[in-house]
Amino acid sequence: MKKALVINFLMLMVFSGCSKDDNDLNKSVTFQTIEKNLYSGILDEQYVLVDDPNSWEDLWDKTAVWTPDELPEVDFTKSMVIAVYMGEKVSGGFEIEISELRESEDTIEVVSKITIPESGQGVTTALSQPFHIIKINKTSKKIIFSTVQYQ
Repeated sequence: MKKALVINFLMLMVFSGCSKDDNDLNKSVTFQTIEKNLYSGILDEQYVLVDDPNSWEDLWDKTAVWTPDELPEVDFTKSMVIAVYMGEKVSGGFEIEISELRESEDTIEVVSKITIPESGQGVTTALSQPFHIIKINKTSKKIIFSTVQYQ
């Protein structure tokens, strides 16, 4: 009986160690930057997923108020757009950047790095609205957002 318990315990230990490789559950996803700038027409903090041309045109019209750039072309049969907006800030020195996309079995995590100027740091006194817009391959996985703050 004691021997059977030991064998069962050892089997449990062996099989509990058998799982998917952690690297398979947290793969990095490639992306292409469409636009990254300090000035936009978006005044509130926002995290946006766009998967159709009409929503893309609407978002671009609100974003590109400071630039004469035409609407960047996106084939929504193959791609989707992710945008992060820091909201309006009282000065320069603020920045938001999508630094990484991590793919797991059923989600893609969009990791944004936020930079905040240090006290006394020389920055412009102009209002800013930092943002970053990227394009990724179309997916049906749930998109989640997280931020990391740097100074």
